[in-house]
Amino acid sequence: MLWSVIRLLLAASVGALGASVALALLGFDQVPTETAVAVTGSATALFFALVVMVGALAPSAQTSRVLRDLDAADREDRIALAQVLFIRETGTEINDRPLCELRLLVAPRDRDPYTTAARTVVGVLEAARLLPGSVQVVVRANAARPEVVLVPDPPEPWALQARSDTRVRSMTSAPEWVEPPPRGRTRAGLVRIPAVLFVVAALLGAGARAWPERVQLQAWAAGEPRAELVGERASDEYLTVFEPGAARTVADDLVAAAGVSQLTSLSFYGTYAAADALTSPGATTTDSFWWSDGVAERRGPTLIQPTAEGLPAALFDVSTLDLTPVQLLVDQTPALTGIDLAAADVMVLVRRATNAAVTTPTEFAVSVDGDYHDAWITADATGAVVAMEGGAPGSPAALAAQANG
Repeated sequence: MLWSVIRLLLAASVGALGASVALALLGFDQVPTETAVAVTGSATALFFALVVMVGALAPSAQTSRVLRDLDAADREDRIALAQVLFIRETGTEINDRPLCELRLLVAPRDRDPYTTAARTVVGVLEAARLLPGSVQVVVRANAARPEVVLVPDPPEPWALQARSDTRVRSMTSAPEWVEPPPRGRTRAGLVRIPAVLFVVAALLGAGARAWPERVQLQAWAAGEPRAELVGERASDEYLTVFEPGAARTVADDLVAAAGVSQLTSLSFYGTYAAADALTSPGATTTDSFWWSDGVAERRGPTLIQPTAEGLPAALFDVSTLDLTPVQLLVDQTPALTGIDLAAADVMVLVRRATNAAVTTPTEFAVSVDGDYHDAWITADATGAVVAMEGGAPGSPAALAAQANG
């Protein structure tokens, strides 16, 4: 039963891995591609290893069941002598001991001799005992089937027969006894799973992986161009915090978490925001705060604490500051820098003015990190741009930097 469940989980993880790769190729992927492929790939490797391990352990489990009642097997003529024709390692190890396959010539008491195969874990001591030509005691789990199990510690009468036997030892060949596996079972005695269940498990795994992307996939299936859908996804990702009114909501959440509105910095990163604020009203120390997915929380003391003398000059009251320029500056940035924000990292920093061209107490500093070009824009508290540098060649930012030397 366990082996069956693990094999179905393996099929599901293979389906999820395939879906992860397909979503990455299509661009419909909310989960980072590296993360999705790594997780589903690791799960697939894990379940594959478990399938191999449980499959290898199956003969050992069957051996334990068969050896529990040798007296009953003896009464039913299921114990016999067998000659080892050859032995080879399968490449699998269990507890650092090789799993070996043996070719046996079995001489049962209730039928003619026959040849069959058996698997067993062989240690160093057993290897010397199982040499080709040696005679071993074996037991059949089912009198109507050829499969046998080696008896490592046979009853004394049988052990004596094996040591003194000459009849079985002198046999050179016998016909092979082959029976199909029991209905619904493999040759190892494990439950056989219909192929359709593997297909269903793989489809369920793929469906679970694709579920978060269902809206995009449905739109694509309905005929919307994939390029437009992928573009909308990228646009949504960088505009989350930069939508109209979002900056004020984020700032209010951070103030509520801090219990103060006096900040030394406020940074917007598109999908999250960060702030350094007074630890408490009237304090001379600062803590860091983080906003993501609508939740603001205190992260602990700011890494670099301000000096008592410099703190007053760094503070500003975010509750009285108009944050509309955050969204307006981001909207202007592509035209000013020539950089496509859908393929760039954008950050807007609010702080006390440091640029000599800014005449308001606070300033907005926009930083853009693109695939090929970077740019920086500085604006005053009203959103008026006072300085630019970087950007794509020929952009206003690049031309402004050239004009300023």
